[in-house]
Amino acid sequence: MILAREPRLQPELYFLEGYYTAPPPIDPAAWQTRLTAYLGHVEAIGDGAPPMFALHDYRCDVGRPGAPTMITLLAAPAEAPDADALQQSWGWMEAADIVPQCSYLLIINEFLGRLLDPNQRLHIIRSISRVLIELTAPQAVRPLATNRYYHPQSWLDAGDDQPYYGLINVRYYTISNHPGDSIMDTCGLSVFGVPDLQCHYRDLEPDAVAQQLYNTAIYLLEHGDIIADGHTLTGSNGEPWHCRHEDSLLEPSRLVLDICPNAPYAAGNRDD
Repeated sequence: MILAREPRLQPELYFLEGYYTAPPPIDPAAWQTRLTAYLGHVEAIGDGAPPMFALHDYRCDVGRPGAPTMITLLAAPAEAPDADALQQSWGWMEAADIVPQCSYLLIINEFLGRLLDPNQRLHIIRSISRVLIELTAPQAVRPLATNRYYHPQSWLDAGDDQPYYGLINVRYYTISNHPGDSIMDTCGLSVFGVPDLQCHYRDLEPDAVAQQLYNTAIYLLEHGDIIADGHTLTGSNGEPWHCRHEDSLLEPSRLVLDICPNAPYAAGNRDD
């Protein structure tokens, strides 16, 4: 994975929430031991309130040379479940029953690592996510960037075979006042400083469009924001689809790479 030389977007902080029916156990010594197993030299920082860890083998220049990537843990009461996140949790429909039962939250945050080599950062994110699940046994997890709930065991089972599991969420919406029109987009790519994708279309198979967006998202994560305005991709129907960067149609408001199908499958009004 590489970033574009002059990225349009800067990488964002990574947050992962664990959801619990009882207060989660937080043992800083156990966290340090488990993090060390995955990430090398790890130092516990401060008095443990909140627990904070320095990843000395993962350093970048932010304000001072060689600052280590930091990990923090924060326990908090869980708020009402995010309705859109529940709706978009396609792979785990039981989330609608399980998440509302969870009154406790543990948030893990990675910072000072945004300018690391993206492959290093991916390894950190996969590792700290695994440690959260292994040590605290949450009933559900939600990365804030993807805004979708995941079954913790499914996250562990994905392992190294699916390194982007939990980092890309393909969302699907129909347009009530335009029968036949649909919008799909991705959430999560901004963590690595590349734009999310969107496709506003009609009369195409949603599963095929979703796979198109997912595969293109992986391509961007691995190569950076290198698809220029005016470039084309081979769409899910085998025809060229035109690409350009523009403001998103859906919340959250952000810059996205819009992938426009060929006629008659393009939906909405465009000025080109």
